[in-house]
Amino acid sequence: VLTMSYDGRYYHCVVSGTGSVTSNAAILTTKTPVSISTQPLAQNKCKGDSAGLVVAATGSDLSYAWYKDAAPEGTTNDSLIVSELFLSHQGNYYCAITNFCGTVNSSTVLLKVSDLPHASDLGNDTTICWKQKVTLDPGAFTSYLWSTGATSRTVDADSGITYSVVVTDANGCKDVASRGINVLKPWDSTQICMVTYDEAKGKNKVIWDRVQEKRIVSYNIYKI
Repeated sequence: VLTMSYDGRYYHCVVSGTGSVTSNAAILTTKTPVSISTQPLAQNKCKGDSAGLVVAATGSDLSYAWYKDAAPEGTTNDSLIVSELFLSHQGNYYCAITNFCGTVNSSTVLLKVSDLPHASDLGNDTTICWKQKVTLDPGAFTSYLWSTGATSRTVDADSGITYSVVVTDANGCKDVASRGINVLKPWDSTQICMVTYDEAKGKNKVIWDRVQEKRIVSYNIYKI
């Protein structure tokens, strides 16, 4: 059995009755065969994510070749890195590691790439009146996280903010939807100039200076 300790120069000497002849030196070099110490791992990813398949091996003068669905993938390193995944990247991958002693294939693992979910359109930005509300519903998913902290499927929007929600599907993939809400509130700084009674129409008459873009439509008159 050859081991690394046999490396070196060897000579062959032929002796005959008339003398001896020594051959040229022959160099014996022993190579360490391929041995995989770390196998690549299967991965579940979403479209647009990054992914990396890594194999670790020992041996002399190693070369690497990655395969996807039994076809050469083109990468010749110990790691296969994809910075942005598309659905077409899904497949079964393995790495063939070769040296003088032969080729050893890694485990074949599945790189699964799931499409992104699509949250329902929450609608265009909306203006509502004070004390009104709009129910926002992004559709059916596994989980929800609203910008308000709510984790329910729907929220009643009644504040003058932009509502956004991150939805997550069964594959762990996410999408975002948002809608701006503007709330019109009565302006409480308008000064009443006069309150009188219109005998012809039988109604109270309220007169005030209207401030531009401050939406005071009417007043309630109370008798004290």
